[in-house]
Amino acid sequence: MTLESCGFRLRNIFCLFIVLLCTFKGHAQSVSPIVRPEMGVFIIESGGETALPGFPDYTVGFTLGGYLQPASLIGIEARVSSYAISARFPQNPMTVGVRVAPSFRDYAVIGYLGGGLSRSRDDGATGEQILAPQWVPAWQASAGIDRKFSQLNWRVVDISYIRATTTKHSLRTGSVGTGIVFRFSR
Repeated sequence: MTLESCGFRLRNIFCLFIVLLCTFKGHAQSVSPIVRPEMGVFIIESGGETALPGFPDYTVGFTLGGYLQPASLIGIEARVSSYAISARFPQNPMTVGVRVAPSFRDYAVIGYLGGGLSRSRDDGATGEQILAPQWVPAWQASAGIDRKFSQLNWRVVDISYIRATTTKHSLRTGSVGTGIVFRFSR
């Protein structure tokens, strides 16, 4: 897989996100002016691809996370992910960062940018370990849309991009997933 085709796929994912965002545009009039601190946890299952020049690496993964949003728009979020199922280049990023989440009556649009570490390795084409597991710097950008149902919400879509640089490769993983969010406050 070339870098150009990876960029093409990321553009398609971004276009899907914009279409979904515009679909929910009609709810913009119902933005709540009341500031209520919110806290929650989530789990997301996703499918992704780690882009390396000339080598696509498809994987299935999951993300566990939590957030605290003391203001109506900005908060903090922590994510722990594992993209290791059927991956040649398994990654386990742990990031903490800023969350931006404008909330509408029935939906919330989530944006996240964080940094941290990723435990990455190269398992080789036949499963032999070429690069031993190592902790490397990583950053993550994510966007998503939540459908609100009281305290239990559905993360309709979660799009993530993770970048981790090992001593041998620069791993760029894009993923799309869905999940469940449990809010401790309504």
